[in-house]
Amino acid sequence: MMAEYNKNAVSEVGTLEVKTVAAAVTLTKKDRMVEIITNGTYTITLPPIAECIGLIFVIFQSGAGTNTVTISDNNAIYGDSLSWTDQVLNATGERVVLLATNKQWIVLVGQTS
Repeated sequence: MMAEYNKNAVSEVGTLEVKTVAAAVTLTKKDRMVEIITNGTYTITLPPIAECIGLIFVIFQSGAGTNTVTISDNNAIYGDSLSWTDQVLNATGERVVLLATNKQWIVLVGQTS
């Protein structure tokens, strides 16, 4: 017997809100949808992977102008992510979608320079 779909079920994850970023920031596990809104040169640091296992993060560039926004796992501090290569967003429309496993951040979708 197949389980029935419950359209009234409430997600335990809750609502995903877009965090707007205009300067260097360290994300938390709640910051899973991130919009870069200004131009400039700065770094967005991912949260410790151990806090984010199984979560997906979307980071996208909507700000116009010249940008060099680096997405870093900050392994030097957390020491918990394997084989990470910093992602760099340089133009409007560029984005990355990241999955946190128990050992590393995986780029699921990437459109970067």
